[in-house]
Amino acid sequence: MENQNSILKAQSELGVNFEAQRFNISGIELEEVLKAYGMTQKEFGVAIGKSRVTVCRMINEAGKIKLRYAQILEKAVGSPIYTMVISQYREKKAKRLEHEIKFRAVRIEAERLKQEKKEEARLKKLEMSKLSSNKCE
Repeated sequence: MENQNSILKAQSELGVNFEAQRFNISGIELEEVLKAYGMTQKEFGVAIGKSRVTVCRMINEAGKIKLRYAQILEKAVGSPIYTMVISQYREKKAKRLEHEIKFRAVRIEAERLKQEKKEEARLKKLEMSKLSSNKCE
């Protein structure tokens, strides 16, 4: 029951956006669904009329899975499992990207501060050399 509630929550949070992207899945998402359901690449290959090697290629390629294969996958594992796994994967991916963006921004700011300190030190050194040259005159 708790699992069903989390599925419904995920669907309602993602709403129309998820429905529009429901069958637009990548090879990694395909692999995640197969793992969660405990279905082998060979079993999925039989379901779609392709070999295990073809399914393996689908998983490893960077492109999206064809619509009809995603629909067959959903029917094979059931809509609740399919929806939950895809939603969870996409949430994790979004959080990971958000973290990367924040980390990159922090790194850029640290580099900017480092350059700023170098410039301040250079200007201070230049000022000191001007003062010492003025004293000598």
